[in-house]
Amino acid sequence: MTINSSPSLSQVQAEFGGSNPISLSEYRNVRFSNGSYSPGSGAISLNNFRNKTKYASYNPPPPPPPPPSSDPRLKDTINKIGTYNGLNVYEWVWNEIATTIYGLRGREIGFLTTELDPEYIGKDPHGYGYIKNGTVISEVLKEVRATMTK
Repeated sequence: MTINSSPSLSQVQAEFGGSNPISLSEYRNVRFSNGSYSPGSGAISLNNFRNKTKYASYNPPPPPPPPPSSDPRLKDTINKIGTYNGLNVYEWVWNEIATTIYGLRGREIGFLTTELDPEYIGKDPHGYGYIKNGTVISEVLKEVRATMTK
């Protein structure tokens, strides 16, 4: 909403928020959509808000967290339990680092990133490897977990 040429306190409050009772002093240093600001000190009046709109910054949503890691540095008690389509399958317990960073706990089965082709591996912001979603290996991992956990 753009405040019209004869602004009122209620229009300023509707556009820029604020508390009741309304006081112009709470609207110091308000950023407008054109990049300018309301006065930070000195006199402030309704005229400072004439034909102005609130600055709306765009903050994109954060990226989704990386998929659960297959990095052996996040695993304890790693044991080979078989093979699937020529890939070694392991069972492990998530270690304290995996629990602290990702909230992963308990036992899991899957692959080790150190044994997979690098084209299927991504690195998360912490430097740990994971199997990229949408790859042949990520689909095989789903099959492994569906058949070997029964």
